[in-house]
Amino acid sequence: MLDGRRNPSQGRSLWSWFTPKKEEGPIRVGGQAVIEGVMMRSPHSMAIAVRKPDGEIVVKKEGLKFFSEKNFFFKFPLVRGIIALISALALGIRALHFSANQALPEEEGK
Repeated sequence: MLDGRRNPSQGRSLWSWFTPKKEEGPIRVGGQAVIEGVMMRSPHSMAIAVRKPDGEIVVKKEGLKFFSEKNFFFKFPLVRGIIALISALALGIRALHFSANQALPEEEGK
C-alpha cells in the first residue's frame, strides 16, 4: 500500500494525497533589476527585495489588479499591447521609486 499502487477500495493511492498537484502550463514569472535589489512579477502578484545601506533586506509584496479581459477593447491585439506596455512601465517605475527610497539613508533629527 505504501509503494504508491492503487487499492481499488481506496480510490486513490496514499501518495497522491501528499504530492502537490501540478498546475497546468508553465509558471510565468519575470523581473527587473532595481537599485540594490530585484523586482519579480507573476501574473497576479509582485515582490520587491532591496538591500538598505545598513545591510537590512526589505521585501515588499503586493497583488496586481487586472483590467477586465471581458472588455470589448481587449479583442484588439494593438490595444492589449499598449495597455500591457503602459502597465509594465508603471509597475517598473513604482518598483524603482520604492528601491530609491530604501537606498537613501534615513535622516535623523527630523
